[in-house]
Amino acid sequence: MSFRFFARRLLLLVLTLGCACAPLLAQNGSSGDSAATRKVYENRERSLLSMINARPSDSNLYNDLGVTQFYLGKGAVAESSFQRAIQLNPENADARANLSYYYFQNGKEEAAADLLKQALQIDPDNFLANYFSGLLYFSRKQPTRAEIFLEKALKIRPDNLDAKLDLVKVKAAQKQTAEAEADLDRLAADHPSDVRIRYARAVFFATQKRGPEAISEFKRVLELAPSSSGVLLEMAMVYFSMSDYYNTIATLEQFHKTGITSESAYLMGHSLAELGQMESAQRWLLRSLETREAFFDAHMELGRLYLTRRKYVDSIRQLRRSVELAPDSVEARYLLGFCLELTDMLDEAMAAYSEILRIAPDRPEGYHGTGSVKFTRGDIAGSLAALSRAEQLNRRDPDVQFQLGRALGRAGNNSGAIDHLKEAVRLDPNRADAHYQLGLALKRAGRNEEADEHFKIVQRLNSEHRGRGSAQNQD
Repeated sequence: MSFRFFARRLLLLVLTLGCACAPLLAQNGSSGDSAATRKVYENRERSLLSMINARPSDSNLYNDLGVTQFYLGKGAVAESSFQRAIQLNPENADARANLSYYYFQNGKEEAAADLLKQALQIDPDNFLANYFSGLLYFSRKQPTRAEIFLEKALKIRPDNLDAKLDLVKVKAAQKQTAEAEADLDRLAADHPSDVRIRYARAVFFATQKRGPEAISEFKRVLELAPSSSGVLLEMAMVYFSMSDYYNTIATLEQFHKTGITSESAYLMGHSLAELGQMESAQRWLLRSLETREAFFDAHMELGRLYLTRRKYVDSIRQLRRSVELAPDSVEARYLLGFCLELTDMLDEAMAAYSEILRIAPDRPEGYHGTGSVKFTRGDIAGSLAALSRAEQLNRRDPDVQFQLGRALGRAGNNSGAIDHLKEAVRLDPNRADAHYQLGLALKRAGRNEEADEHFKIVQRLNSEHRGRGSAQNQD
């Protein structure tokens, strides 16, 4: 559950790495130096405006102005400059390509695609048009097409580092991991102090779940660019994916010296929750929602946290919001149903589970929850049917095995109950209620010594507070 947020965040990095400054290619053939100050581009904008006053019909000047304004964050003004460049010279393929990138960045993919098609008709060997076409196809999850355009771009400009890095990402997306890593190794050997390459290697290792190598590369990035505080957040995510919560927190504390984001607050809260520091975790998770209320992961983690603390009303509120934000999330609906069960809101719990069966009939959660509610209502036959289907879909869920054991015991099939309860404690040896139910079933079978062993385990687990709750109230 916790890795999903991390993986999704890294996917965004994979899609955007090396692209943020790409329009600068029209200006100088590279993606620009990340250390360039805003003042440099403000001066360049003034210089270009002065030249345009002297040469108002120069299409290339307007294109260069648009690139500079884009870099300065003046998106709408840059758009107008690119449009003026095209108006002055409809054959300006660079201007069409740069305008396409602006549209692409603003979610207007169809308009971007049309402009790129026009640019390639004007000049099939235009570097920008081929490069941006590769980026567009990659964002559309068409890596084969993306690779074709990026390779064409590199034939036009063989030394362009941005295109090389994006081609590496495309290869990695196509599971050509060995080739992608070899390309990154060659680039790092040729450009040992290039921050973009080191960053790309870090992201590559992170997406391959090679945490220690990713951390090493991120540290190298920070050595080369100490002001890149955002890298600390990515490092924290890698530590989190490795379940190294202490280093996650320590890294986030460094990052927070420059500011707190909704993502960093969420990650801090989740890490503290994993370490059992629930009060602090709650504060950080609530803080993550202050600037980003529609944050699915934060609502989900708060729902789990409140559930752990038996604050069921609060948990239900957070989980309902999670379902609103992600209606197709099986996890959110299942946890909501489970929490509703705990508060005896069985009709609503069954509705949550039924919705899971509708949207994900091949997932076990809907059958699992349905079987649990039916057991509570005394419909043992219905419970067994639903739980048996859940077991078919996931035989390694200890709770499904536990509930099947209970239901079979209630149905009078003590031998079957023993088999499933043994499997439950095999899959989760620290589950006190499963040991207790197994002890009862063994006692019914006259196997008193075995039963006593499990009752002793229950006492030990309950005294250590490591079980999933005391077995005292189990039937």
